[in-house]
This record gives sequence, structure tokens and C-alpha cells, in this order.
Amino acid sequence: MQRLEFLFLLSHLRRQRHTTMRDLRSAIAYIITGNKSCEQIHKAHYDTDVGASQVQFAYWQSAFAPAEKSDELLIDLLPLDPGRFPHPHLDRFLHFHQSLGDTTLRSSLFIDGVDLPPHSFSTESEWLAALKRRLYFESNKPASIATNGTGLPKVKWLNLLPYQYARDFVDLLDDQFDVEAVESIREQLALGILRSDGIIEDVPENKLSVKISASEEQQLVVLKQLPLDDFVLHIEQPSHTTMVEQLPEFIVLRHRQSGRQLEITLDLFELLMRMANGLRPDAPEFKPLLEDLRLFKDALLLQDTPDLILIENQHRVHLVTQRDGKIVRTRIK
Repeated sequence: MQRLEFLFLLSHLRRQRHTTMRDLRSAIAYIITGNKSCEQIHKAHYDTDVGASQVQFAYWQSAFAPAEKSDELLIDLLPLDPGRFPHPHLDRFLHFHQSLGDTTLRSSLFIDGVDLPPHSFSTESEWLAALKRRLYFESNKPASIATNGTGLPKVKWLNLLPYQYARDFVDLLDDQFDVEAVESIREQLALGILRSDGIIEDVPENKLSVKISASEEQQLVVLKQLPLDDFVLHIEQPSHTTMVEQLPEFIVLRHRQSGRQLEITLDLFELLMRMANGLRPDAPEFKPLLEDLRLFKDALLLQDTPDLILIENQHRVHLVTQRDGKIVRTRIK
């Protein structure tokens, strides 16, 4: 139930649609029953290919790949389907361990020790997708898997989802981090904002840097730097609501002096954290999030600061600052 709850929570935090109690009841009912009648269940049980028939009725298939596309909440779960995403270590292992002799090895991936054999599926890709869906719900604890030199991957259910930082985001909303951890995340978000402008050079830390201008002809980039301590990261609690229970949906990075703030949703948080760790902001699907980010950066460019960064030829970095009425340039790299 914890893993199903986490799926519904992510669907809610993606803010594509407001989920009602009726939506939840409908989705859970479909996941349990598959909208199948007793006659259909009995027929599948006594079918000549029992395994293949029953697999299609499995709850983990219904959650991520429902046969009917009429339930709106389950449709919202489709982008989270682990079967849609590559997992190289797991994929490679399964590709080379499809034989009947590998049954015991494969079964150790699951907490109940029951294998999901490939012969129940028409293609390898269908089998891999179904196996990942089941692993999301029923994977064994990594500490319980003995590899013994077999190359058996230790699967973590959270890693099967397309979000790498969803747990951090949820824990932030739940106020689970101490002050130091929040400051570390704030630093990562600031770095992600810098990387969103395509700046890969290292610049002085404890600053939030925003690109002012760039010239390919002169091989020069100019950044404005604001002290990171001037920004506070906090949870935006729902207000003006009559709901019995409420859940925050985003965090806010706010500039103390100007009051300018950036609402960071789950998707924007994921993008910024990934860019801070090397992701390039070039993919077309990032454009809507980067446009929202641009408004915040444009507002910060209006703020006064004594510090500028000049980047020459993508490797020489200079700090330009104002001291005692004088402009001082210092090469820092």
C-alpha cells in the first residue's frame, strides 16, 4: 500500500488534475478487480495458458497499463509506468537470463520468491515492461538479495520511477530535513538555475548566479551574483481552504529583500536537481519549465549587487566587484 500511495501522491504533486475521493475509489477498485466479472476470472483460471491469462489481470498491470482507458486517475499514472523507461543493469541482466534454468535466480528479485516467466508474454519487451511493473510493487529488499557473483541487480522500487528526486521533494514538503540538509538542497537548486542557462563553468559558491548576457563572437558570458543567504527555501502551505485535510504541493525559493519568489513544483524540482548534477537543458520537453524559470531570473536581474562574474572562452573566470567606490577585477580560475 505504501508504494501505491506514493504513486497517487506523485500524481497529485504533478498538478495535472485535482484528484477527488471518487477518483481514488474508482482507481483502487479497478486495480483490485481489473473491471473483470467472476465469469472472466474463472475462465482465465481454467484457461489452457493459465499463467498468461492471469498475468493480464494482475493488479500491477492494471495500475500502470490498464486495459481500459476510461479511469482518469489511472491515465494520470501512465507517465509513471516503470515499463516505459530503460534500466540498463536490470535490462541487461534479464536479457541474458530468460531460460528456465534462471527461474530461481529471477525469483529472488521478488519478495514472495515467485518468478514471472518470459514464456507468458509474446515478446521480450512486453515481459520486461511487466516485470518492472511488478518489481515496483513486489521487489525484494536489496539487503535480502544475495548476488553471489551472478550479477543479479539489487532493485530499489523508487529507482524504477522516472523521478530521481521525488522522495527528496516529498520529504521537503513533509518538513523531514534539518537546517543543514535544506541549505544543501538550496545550493543544488541555485546551481541548477545557473546550469539552466547552459553555464557549465564553476563559479564562486554560496551565490545564486543569473546570466546577464553572452556573446559567442567575443566568447564572453556575464553573470550577476546574489548572496545565497538572501534566499529562503520554505514550504507553501495551502490557504483559504475549507478542506478537512490539506497537503502542500510546492516549495518556494524567495528573495528576502525584493520578495521575488519561484514556485518549485515536483517537475521543476526534478529538472533543477538533475541540471545541478549534469543534465543539459536542451530537450524540447524542458521548454515550458524553463520559461517559468525565466520569469524569476528576469526579476532577479533587476536587483542590485556588487558582484559580477566574467567567463572568457569558457574557461577563464573573473570576479568583478565594487570596493570603496572602485571596480576591482580578480581572476579566480
